[in-house]
Amino acid sequence: MSRKRLLIVYTLNQPFHWFIIGLIIPVMALFQLEKGLDLFQIGITGAVWGVTIMFLELPTGGLSDTIGRKKVYLVSLVVMFLGTAVLLFSWDFITLVLGISLFAAARALSSGSMDAWFVDEFNRIDPEGDLQAALAKVGIFIPIGIGAGSLLGGFLPMMLGGMIARVPGFDIN
Repeated sequence: MSRKRLLIVYTLNQPFHWFIIGLIIPVMALFQLEKGLDLFQIGITGAVWGVTIMFLELPTGGLSDTIGRKKVYLVSLVVMFLGTAVLLFSWDFITLVLGISLFAAARALSSGSMDAWFVDEFNRIDPEGDLQAALAKVGIFIPIGIGAGSLLGGFLPMMLGGMIARVPGFDIN
């Protein structure tokens, strides 16, 4: 793989990954309120998100070193899907915490694998290359991805809210 192709692959992956996270950000507190949580419980779920990521970053990075970056990244996608499903069909505080924990674990798994993969491949292809400059170039697109996802995540409920409210369990009353 050439350095240019490596940058393209990583530059496409990172904003897309953060776009998915951005879809959820604008509606997460409202979603939790709808599921019956109070503001204190919503704060607890936010803390669970952060603490889960913090405690899993190092072990998941080691896991990707042990069994392979691609395998761990694919596992992170499965865990993200499971977390999303648990969140979507949650019915109380405990199931919401479980979904958020899975979602945070997916984040830790993906960062420990994709970022390490990029650094390893970059150093293999161009040992004397400026890794910091390459990461900065890719880093420009991450906020674009999360911003676009957040805009769409805020827009979709306005456009689809009436239709989705007809599905049992997804109304706003």
